[in-house]
Amino acid sequence: HLAGTLQHEPPSEAIAGISNTLRERDLSGRAGAILAKFNRGEEVDLAYELKALALDAKREMQQGGVHSWADGSIADYLMEDADEGGLQLDAFGDILTKTLKGFRPGDNIAVVAPTDKGKTSLLCRITAGFAKQRRAAYLEDNRPILYLVNEGQAERITTRMWATVLDIGRDQMYAWSNEGTLETRYNAAIGDRRAIVLKNIHGKNVSQVEQIIEHFNPYVVITDMTGRIRAVSNRGGGANDIGQLEEVWNGMRELAAIHDFLHMGTIQVSAEGFDMLYPAVSAMQNSKTGIQTTLDLCLMVGALTNLPNVRGISTPKNKLARSGMKSENQIQVLFDPVMNTWAQPET
Repeated sequence: HLAGTLQHEPPSEAIAGISNTLRERDLSGRAGAILAKFNRGEEVDLAYELKALALDAKREMQQGGVHSWADGSIADYLMEDADEGGLQLDAFGDILTKTLKGFRPGDNIAVVAPTDKGKTSLLCRITAGFAKQRRAAYLEDNRPILYLVNEGQAERITTRMWATVLDIGRDQMYAWSNEGTLETRYNAAIGDRRAIVLKNIHGKNVSQVEQIIEHFNPYVVITDMTGRIRAVSNRGGGANDIGQLEEVWNGMRELAAIHDFLHMGTIQVSAEGFDMLYPAVSAMQNSKTGIQTTLDLCLMVGALTNLPNVRGISTPKNKLARSGMKSENQIQVLFDPVMNTWAQPET
C-alpha cells in the first residue's frame, strides 16, 4: 500500500504546508540562536537581525522556495547582459570603455591600490563619472550613489568629490563658493546634491550597513576600505583577519544581488605588489584567493617609486569583458592630484 501511495504525487497544498512548517521551525531555531547570543552578552543587533530573519522566511514562503526559477523574457536577459548600457568606466578616458561592458546592479568590483597612491581620489573620479552618466535616471528614480567612508571622514572627502565633479581646483571652489554659485553648479552637473551621498560607517558591521542601504535605496554602493566593515558573525580579529575579509566581501556581494545595486569596494595592495605597475591578482592584502572568488572585476592600481605620478591600471580578474575583447588590460596613466585627473600620456 505504501509503495502504491508513493506512485502518486501528493497535493501541492500538502507540499506547501509541510514546507512552510519546516521553514517556520528553521526560523525558530535561527531566532533562538540569536537570542542566546544576545542573552550571553555578545554583540548582536537584536531588532534588526530578528527582522531580517523574519523577512527572509516570509519571502521564501511567498516564493514557494524551489518552485521559483528564471522564467523571465530571454530578450530582457540578453539586453541586461549586452555590451552596451550600464555605467561606463570613463575615469581613464575611453580606453577601458572599449574593452569593458557597462557595470550593472549585482556586479561586485574591487579597486586595489597601494597606500597613499590616490585610491580615494580615484573613487571620487569614478563616482563623478557614474553620477554624470546617471543624471537623467536619478531625476526619475531618485536612486543615489552611496559612498560609505571607512577611511578618513566623509566631510573632508565631500570637498574632493565636489571638485572632481566640477573638474576644478580648490581655488576655483573658494571663488564659486564666495559668489554663491558653487552648489548650483554642482546640482546642475549631477541633478541634485543627494545624487551622491557620502556617509561615515566607522565601526559598523554588515547588518548595520544593510540598514543604511535599505534607507537610501542606492543604485551604486561604494565602500572605501571594505575590509574594515565588521562581519556579522564578528569572528576573528578585525580587518587583518582572512575569515573576516572573505565574509564581508561575500556579504556585500549578496547584498548587491538582494538589493539590486552595483558594489565597488577597495582593498590595499600587499607588500608583494609594491613598486610594480601591474601587481598580480594575488597581491590583495590578506587574500590570495578568497576575496577574488567573489569579484566580477578587479581593477588594480600599480605605482613605481621613481615615477611618482605614473599609475599602472590593470584588470587581472575580469568577467566583464566585451565580446571579442581580452579580459586582461594593462594601461599607464598620469595622475594629477591637484585636478584629480587620470589621463593617458600623450604620445
